[in-house]
Amino acid sequence: MFGMYKDVARFLFDASGVQIAEGYAKPKGSAFDDRDTAMLEKYGHLIIKPNSGGSTVGLTQVKSREDFERGMELAWNSYVYEDKALVELDLKATQVPQRPVFLV
Repeated sequence: MFGMYKDVARFLFDASGVQIAEGYAKPKGSAFDDRDTAMLEKYGHLIIKPNSGGSTVGLTQVKSREDFERGMELAWNSYVYEDKALVELDLKATQVPQRPVFLV
């Protein structure tokens, strides 16, 4: 359940000592600000995604202020009741496919 609200999942993982990508939530309608500028300047490549939902709907890779602003609009408008978007460091990783595990 908490995985569908990424800001809550981030908080719980962080509070439990699990390493998470640097990032933060932005309320719908927020303007581009100093925090956003600092993240872009520090990392150069970010991910913006809706706070809710469990797929890649509304996910944007960001490298500029223009990308950032477009990504925020897309994330905020991806779901009818979306009220936040997440801004996170874009970690380069490889996903390892696994078979589902069924416990009987």
